[in-house]
Amino acid sequence: MRVLLRLAALLALALAAAVAIGQVVARRRTWGDDDADDVSMATCFGGIDRSLTGDHLRHVSAAAWFGGVDLDLREATLAPEGANVEIEAVMGGIKLTVSPEWHVEVEQDVSAGGIEERLTPPEELPPGAPLVHIVARARMGGILVTTHDASAEHEAAAEPASASA
Repeated sequence: MRVLLRLAALLALALAAAVAIGQVVARRRTWGDDDADDVSMATCFGGIDRSLTGDHLRHVSAAAWFGGVDLDLREATLAPEGANVEIEAVMGGIKLTVSPEWHVEVEQDVSAGGIEERLTPPEELPPGAPLVHIVARARMGGILVTTHDASAEHEAAAEPASASA
């Protein structure tokens, strides 16, 4: 019985240490306001919900370790040379929403997870569409890169249909 109690105490201590260390690392990897052109964010055992509005967005980095990130770039304007986005989900999830008028290239690196792309087909883009290059890494986590606002679609689907007479 004592062995089990010691093991449980040791496990609780290890979990508390992992959370504390994760919070410190996440804070060090987070900088830039919503209107900045170079933004980085990270979360460990938590969540982030941000909408970026930079005028010359060049670089974005987002990491979710045992947590989630909901990142919306639709209100941002890309730098003339385009933008680079790095996203990493480790036993967590990231939803990245981009403008439907951007040309998006996604480089996927997956290990026991998944990355889904719901983007505007290149042939439907306007000529000279701004380029966003995304490096997406999923390690036992999930990433969605989309041009759709799933929450608005979900709310519209949840509204009752008006009865016709």
